Amino acid sequence: MNIIQEIKSGNDQPLIDLYKKYRDEFVLWSGKNYDCEAEDARDLFQDTILAFYNNVKSGQLTELKRK
Repeated sequence: MNIIQEIKSGNDQPLIDLYKKYRDEFVLWSGKNYDCEAEDARDLFQDTILAFYNNVKSGQLTELKRK
């Protein structure tokens, strides 16, 4: 089952795992590439994860495609 299906079925654990796995990497990347303060980068990442979650729950996001 993919992360979208998991979230729709009420299982938020894959989203939590995604958050924990990539947050620190994002913070380092944004600091290096955009001179972003760590606290700001953490806030951005959290806001993005929340927007992803809300879009899945509302039905606006139904699939992810890799390019």
